[in-house]
Amino acid sequence: MDTKLSELQEKTNEAQAPLPLFACLHVKPDVSELKFADWVECSPYEIGMAKYGTFMTPNLFGSKFFRGNMVKKHEENPLHFLMGTESLFSGFLLVVSRES
Repeated sequence: MDTKLSELQEKTNEAQAPLPLFACLHVKPDVSELKFADWVECSPYEIGMAKYGTFMTPNLFGSKFFRGNMVKKHEENPLHFLMGTESLFSGFLLVVSRES
């Protein structure tokens, strides 16, 4: 249950599992997602936002950065956490709940 996204590299390198790809929207709580929404792409090899040209290995995702330098490292979140927050279905529920 504590499997991390970066740990899936071994399985995909050896063709024991398909390559999981996740896509989600980064939104701001006080701004409509129609005005501000950035795509975040995730795989066992990197997580990032193409719009800003920022990509990092999954074990650094969630850490604090300032001007391209890591200032505080946080532990990599487990896969089940990422799947819950990075699913398009979760994003759809967010949009529906805001429109209601």
